[in-house]
Amino acid sequence: MRRMAEVLGCSQSTVERKVAHLAAQAKAHHTKHLTTLSTRYAMFDELETFIHARWKQVSVSVVVRVKTGEVLAFGVARKPSSMRQGIEGNRWVINDRPQVIPRVLSEAAIGMKAGATLASDGDANYGKWVAQTLPGITHAKLRSPTVPDYDPLFAINLAFAKMRNDLARLGRKTWTTTKTLKGLENHLWLWVAWTNDYQLR
Repeated sequence: MRRMAEVLGCSQSTVERKVAHLAAQAKAHHTKHLTTLSTRYAMFDELETFIHARWKQVSVSVVVRVKTGEVLAFGVARKPSSMRQGIEGNRWVINDRPQVIPRVLSEAAIGMKAGATLASDGDANYGKWVAQTLPGITHAKLRSPTVPDYDPLFAINLAFAKMRNDLARLGRKTWTTTKTLKGLENHLWLWVAWTNDYQLR
């Protein structure tokens, strides 16, 4: 935000307001776009990042349409820290995933055809969340590849690779860090608009 404000010659608050405005537009476009889809096969997984410091970890859950790479839904959730560093009182122990991931799956269902398949890795929680929120959807648990150069979750892993490449704050080695959950969410909405080809003004 600070660099954008310097380049554009405006205040940081102006940039923040514009980003929030465009994110709201992206969300509105996405709501309409989902109703036009009839997806037969989608993939789901989570990308891990952090807010301000690496002991404040968050999960970005994403559902993508395998055929086109379009994003069907995403969500940002705090998760308990797996790191020992940091000031003990600042480490997150709350887990938002049980609330956020079912919501993400429910939103993705709008763009999925009855009887569609949702593939994921073997996370023990995914099965129960899919069963709770996606009745009539087949959940396929894909195992790690046994054949060289074959990735059964290629579509979602490609989406995550693009996210880390396109959004500096998600890079594994970067000076850029996310300061707030809302800031991360707004930035992701802009990325969804770019990926799904929404026209924003």
